[in-house]
Amino acid sequence: MGGFSIVHWIVLLIATEIYGIPLARILFRIGYSRGVVILALVPIVNVVTWFIILFAKWPIADAAAYRYSR
Repeated sequence: MGGFSIVHWIVLLIATEIYGIPLARILFRIGYSRGVVILALVPIVNVVTWFIILFAKWPIADAAAYRYSR
């Protein structure tokens, strides 16, 4: 009574992978570290993380702008 079963941990692991893997690929493509996924898994911190990513300058966008400006 009161503990988590193995089924709970399996479902939690699968849900984390479904959310974490695509986010890691997106972060890598826009030039951020994949380690930011850990922040996105924390309940309140994930909202702050999304806003930081949303409004920050994307390093990959700066590189693309430089490449096409020459």
